[in-house]
Amino acid sequence: MISRNTRTTVGILSRSIIPLHNNYAKSISIKKPLPKKTITRRADSDDQKREEKTIHEVKQDTLKDLFREAQHLFAVRRYAEAVKIWDEYINHTKGSYEAYLSRSCAKYYQASHIHGFSQSHVLKVFDLLQSAYEDAKMALSINPYSPEAYRILYDVDVRLGRNKTADKDMKNLLLLSSLYQPEFGEPDLYP
Repeated sequence: MISRNTRTTVGILSRSIIPLHNNYAKSISIKKPLPKKTITRRADSDDQKREEKTIHEVKQDTLKDLFREAQHLFAVRRYAEAVKIWDEYINHTKGSYEAYLSRSCAKYYQASHIHGFSQSHVLKVFDLLQSAYEDAKMALSINPYSPEAYRILYDVDVRLGRNKTADKDMKNLLLLSSLYQPEFGEPDLYP
């Protein structure tokens, strides 16, 4: 037979253990949703990556549209507007050989279509030609084998009366022309 004291002790222990067990169970149930949160975060990051990719694609399409628009404006001889579009394009990208060369051509032709002999006209022409020269240099820094860029340098130097520099540009232009053979790729400047 179990004594009265033993039954009392067992009863006290059971009453104290059950609440402890319930608290432990509650603490486990609180912790259970945590893995779901991490899964949700991963899904959010995937959505964010997808959204960033979409934004990147939209930006690329917009830049292509800008490029085409500038080419169209140049083709219809609206040089000042073409220059503005090239400015915007180059500001949104690191710049490319085609972009610098095209902007250089647009500035050169814009300067060629300014008529007048007032000081403001002369200064504007000088600024445009100098700017076209710098853009051609930038194009050459990307593609040093560009006869088009050397041609712009030569034409600008001639128009600004820089004969010695123009002679150097012409030598480089002739050198590139003599070395350039399309079937063999880029010219070898150091044979």
